[in-house]
Amino acid sequence: MTNDVRTAADRSRTASFADGVLCVDAVLRRAAIRAGCFASAARRDPTSAARHRSRVEDVAEDARQLLVERLARAPGTRGLSTARRVALFATPWAENGGESLCRLALLELGTPEPAMQVEFFDGQGLAGRCDFVIGDAALEFDGKVKYDDAAMRAGEVPSAVVKAEKDRERRLLRSGGIRAIGRCDADDVARRLPLARTLRDLDLELRPRHNATMWAHRQV
Repeated sequence: MTNDVRTAADRSRTASFADGVLCVDAVLRRAAIRAGCFASAARRDPTSAARHRSRVEDVAEDARQLLVERLARAPGTRGLSTARRVALFATPWAENGGESLCRLALLELGTPEPAMQVEFFDGQGLAGRCDFVIGDAALEFDGKVKYDDAAMRAGEVPSAVVKAEKDRERRLLRSGGIRAIGRCDADDVARRLPLARTLRDLDLELRPRHNATMWAHRQV
């Protein structure tokens, strides 16, 4: 953890805000993984899911505090303001760099702050997990590896993966936790406009000039 925090502090002071977030997101998630938070992916009910979220947040907050303390002891002021903003903005819930970049794009486009990796349950148990939940709408970030990499498909052909995704989406919608699901990929995130269109299709209001206050506890 000490080496991770040192690297994160140095990186967040010398890199762009986005690159700093990519680094610190990964550090916070590794801290949660080391603490055993993701050892079991299946939560059987809303109560166990809530305990899991609380545990992840607590571990990440401890790691975040170590980073903030290291920044406070760092000599000079170069890059310090950016690094502090990175520390406040970073999250342990981004499962990969693509999701970190997507969250940054949502901030820039002006959505309300999303919850990430939210689990929904129905009468059969876990209906599914959504990458981003904004109000009663969900946004799923699809990396190409999900469909192109045989290992990620666990031996399934791409068409079977697509069918499984559609079945999961139907169950999520029937759970009553969300009313709509949109999808995006790395190209949409990089180009922004396709992502903005998807968000508007979900009836989400985009207010980019207001996000410094809309995500009040994560001001950037």
